[in-house]
Amino acid sequence: MGYHRNARRVGIACYTEPLDLPLKGYGTVKAVIFEEPDDIMIELMSLPSATEVLVYRQQRGK
Repeated sequence: MGYHRNARRVGIACYTEPLDLPLKGYGTVKAVIFEEPDDIMIELMSLPSATEVLVYRQQRGK
């Protein structure tokens, strides 16, 4: 998650390190929470690709 590194470099407060979160039926998503300059909290999520989802489901027989 390069945006996490970039946000910290320019002084944006990040509340979490990038997290790997399980999403039932899809696999793992990556997420990070930070506060932008106007005090608004933002959560960015990176979803698995369609191929990663297919592989995840095939491995679990779904």
